Amino acid sequence: SVFDSENDESDIDSDNESIDDNTNNSDSELVQTEKRCVSKNNSGWEWLPKENEPIIHNFVGGHGVSQEISVKYQNEPPSELSIFLEYMDPLFETIARETNDYARRQLADPNRKNRTDDVRWFETNEDEIKAYFALCIIMSQVRKRQIQLYWTKDKCVETPIFRKTMSRKRFLLLSRYLHFADDTLLEPSDKLKKIRPIISHFSDRFSKLYSLSEDIALDESLMKFRGRLAYVQCNRSKRARFGIKIYKICDSNNGYCHSFRIYTGDDIIDPALPASSNVVMHMCDPLFNKGHTLYIDN
Repeated sequence: SVFDSENDESDIDSDNESIDDNTNNSDSELVQTEKRCVSKNNSGWEWLPKENEPIIHNFVGGHGVSQEISVKYQNEPPSELSIFLEYMDPLFETIARETNDYARRQLADPNRKNRTDDVRWFETNEDEIKAYFALCIIMSQVRKRQIQLYWTKDKCVETPIFRKTMSRKRFLLLSRYLHFADDTLLEPSDKLKKIRPIISHFSDRFSKLYSLSEDIALDESLMKFRGRLAYVQCNRSKRARFGIKIYKICDSNNGYCHSFRIYTGDDIIDPALPASSNVVMHMCDPLFNKGHTLYIDN
């Protein structure tokens, strides 16, 4: 099992364990001191009464869809597809370019073992990449045991949209050479370097196209995954149990994901802060001084 590093930060110092015998209060005394805060001095623990009056700032941030979307669709309401493309463009063009570049380098590599279907490769384009991902989305909804079954002609189990969109061999070729980043510009120490442009793109679009309301929440989620990754987490309290941990800031009213951060084994950005504080301070930095109310757990 893999345990979160936050647990280490929340351990009580060993020197706090020595408590005077006279601090063993009865149940009635505990009830009376329930609303008091604790401060530590040289002689041990001392209970002091203190009123907790949180400072509530007025919310001054905008809320709702961005001006960019409002102006573009002021004459007619946008469709689900048009909003989807607002988040994706120009990502499809980038994927098509990087896929072609990667395939070109692979096929020109003299040390690479040639495959029989290499001669079938031809450069892809933005429209074909859109069709490729459309089929991937359908696969997540129509589950089959083998990828070949999506292109079967058996009348009982066929899914005609696949054969009408592209051939199975073409789909497998695109899957082989699918690429998202320029290998010559990757940071070697970045564990997410292969998909870093995708993460940066969505992080930018999520925050630009919609502004959060006053109440926001920061929490972690576990995306189910059992593949070979060094930062796969085990959390038995989650439904997926094994997967990739993702920190998210979401709107409390509608669940919109404003920003996210994939955990890769190290949360430390500022060594002066504990791991859990690093996550909160780093992700909330663009939202400071706007009057948001942040809800978090441990």
